[in-house]
Amino acid sequence: MKVEGIWGVEAYGLNGWERVSTAVLENGRYFAASANHYTIGDYKKNKEKFTTKTRITQYGEVRAIFGAKLETFDALFKGEIKKWRNCR
Repeated sequence: MKVEGIWGVEAYGLNGWERVSTAVLENGRYFAASANHYTIGDYKKNKEKFTTKTRITQYGEVRAIFGAKLETFDALFKGEIKKWRNCR
């Protein structure tokens, strides 16, 4: 499955799944942003596995993320790529 393109990024929180940003994946680079942050990093896809190493920077009022209240922090995300039935 091709992963390059524009994606909605969701995170599971206290209120269930929430849209947290919009990401652009292109040629191994990962760029994402919302009204409160931007994220820059790299991604790799290996068969059905996906990994991205990122640096997240918050602006405006800094909120606690992953248990810490930091303006800038690094994050590593790993996951599986699952095909949706209606996906082409």
